Amino acid sequence: MFKFYTSKRFYCIELVVIVGLLGFAYYLEWFQGLAPCALCEIQRMVFVLLGFLFFCSMFRSYKLMDILISFTALLGILFALRQVWIQHLPPATFTGTCDTSLWYLLQIMSFSDAMLNVFLGGPECAKVTWQFLHLSIAEWSLVWFTLFFIFSLFSLLGKIF
Repeated sequence: MFKFYTSKRFYCIELVVIVGLLGFAYYLEWFQGLAPCALCEIQRMVFVLLGFLFFCSMFRSYKLMDILISFTALLGILFALRQVWIQHLPPATFTGTCDTSLWYLLQIMSFSDAMLNVFLGGPECAKVTWQFLHLSIAEWSLVWFTLFFIFSLFSLLGKIF
């Protein structure tokens, strides 16, 4: 059962899904005018890192690669879960800033201060500007990060058993 999850074809499918997700995110940004908040930009970077790991796994697949994919997917789950949490909080509880881009925050603050401000969230991160099947973009990111995590565990189990 687990052998399909260790094949190069499966990593290729996952890479195509990542490219599709990122392509749709940039479509929403460039053609629909939905500017991403800093927390969304971090989630995009995690998707890019996952795509890079899937690309590398297509050529040589090691247990270490699946462990890296699992930890990267868990990192994505953490950031997506935080944004979903922020979207369901009342607006008066925000202490961070999400109004500026991540790159600007990294220029004016240290890395740890910028990450803390982004993780605390702000009113920009709480806005739900697009939905599909009653799920926001952050909730869809959480779904996809969770699926990638589960698939990486299956792949790891296929290499062990």
